[in-house]
Order: sequence, then structure tokens, then C-alpha cells
Amino acid sequence: MSNHSPGSDQLIDQIFNQYFSSIGPYVRATQREIIRSAIEGNNTLALMPTGSGKSLCYWISGLALGGVTLVIFPQTALMDEQARKLESHGCSVFMMHSGIDARSQYQELIDLYHAESVPDFIFLSPERLATDGFVEFVLKKIKDQVNLVVIDEAHCISQWGL
Repeated sequence: MSNHSPGSDQLIDQIFNQYFSSIGPYVRATQREIIRSAIEGNNTLALMPTGSGKSLCYWISGLALGGVTLVIFPQTALMDEQARKLESHGCSVFMMHSGIDARSQYQELIDLYHAESVPDFIFLSPERLATDGFVEFVLKKIKDQVNLVVIDEAHCISQWGL
């Protein structure tokens, strides 16, 4: 067990209870270790099987850190599902991938650039992040508000060519 501040467990429980208590009765020990590591500022790699609660780890970590959590997510259908789940739990989400109309995406980026507040989570597909200069321009404007960067489905990195 790593050394951690006593307040980190309280913060994890507070965020879980406020946003995600409908998911289950508590945060499991493995999830808690991952979340603690992230909110204490460590680079963290979580290798967990499908259905084991990886998403909850970065959901709670992102909300605990405040600001924006930038999530690089290669699978658009799963990205859409994650966004819907987070929104259903009261989180604000911005999402960009090739399945969204280009005009809509451009307008949403403009809105994000001019927004007085930023969303809790920004989901981007790797190709949007790698090839869209306007996305990069908008992200540079809000970079000081990005407190967590997550690469979901990291086993796909070699396929992304990044």
C-alpha cells in the first residue's frame, strides 16, 4: 500500500457518493489505489480487464482534480456511451470524433473557445487530436484548466500511429 494523504480517501468517497453512488455500494480497493495515485499527481497506468471499472477510476480522479479531464478514446461508439453515462451522472462533457457532423464540431469548438466555463470531460478521438489544428488551437487556450489526461484503450496506441 502506498503512502497517501488521509484526505484522499475522503475525497474519493465524497465524489463517488455525490456522482456515482448508483453504480454500486463503494469504490473497490484496486480502483481506490489507481484514483489515489492519479489525484496525488503520479503518472498512472491501470491495466484492468473489461468490466472491472477502469472508467470510474478516471471519472473520480478527474472530478477530484477539478478542471478538465482530457480523454483520448479511439472507439467512437464507446466514447458516445461514456459521454452519455457521465452526463447522466451530472457531468458536463464535450466530445469530438469523426462520427459527428463537421459543421457541428466546428461550432462546438468555437463555443468551447469562447466559453466562460469548461466541461468536466473532453473526449477526443486520436485522429481528431492528431490532425485538427483548430482542436489544438482551442486546447492551447484551455491548457491551464486541463488537470488530467487519460488514454483509454491504450493497447490501441500502436494502431493510431502516434
